Amino acid sequence: MNRIYTVIATIVLAAFGPLGHAHAHHDTGMAHQDTNAASVQPAPAQVKVTGCWIRVLPGKLPSAAYFNIDNQADKAIELQAVQSKSYAHSMLHTTKMEEGMAKMQHTPSVTVPAKGQLKFAPGGYHVMLEQAKGDITVGSSQTLTLVFEHNQALPVTCDVRGPAGK
Repeated sequence: MNRIYTVIATIVLAAFGPLGHAHAHHDTGMAHQDTNAASVQPAPAQVKVTGCWIRVLPGKLPSAAYFNIDNQADKAIELQAVQSKSYAHSMLHTTKMEEGMAKMQHTPSVTVPAKGQLKFAPGGYHVMLEQAKGDITVGSSQTLTLVFEHNQALPVTCDVRGPAGK
């Protein structure tokens, strides 16, 4: 039985970064973003997203998405949600250290500074993707839609990788 727990712990740690600490999911009770937003506008041309990838884990374990946002506009922009047709729930999260433990925490939005970048990476900001609606296979690609303030949306193609990020 201890071997099963060790395997599960290894998979979870591989999914959310090389922190070497246990992770705990904190649900703030906030509503999840509706994936059928009305009157969506295109994101500003000065906002680019690169390096998008999704880490999938075996079985029904949650996935996580990572990417870089580059904002060359003269003002900051707020990322308010990430939508996916392939997952029932998608939530913005960050990893925080509390009492020596790394804990995932829901965040309602993330600000990308003017003329700056924001990285979503293991051990930091990430998108939790829960309840896959079908088989998500390593080597395939999935589309995520980043929703910024004023309902501005930017679809992004993401590579699907395994637990080790490969």
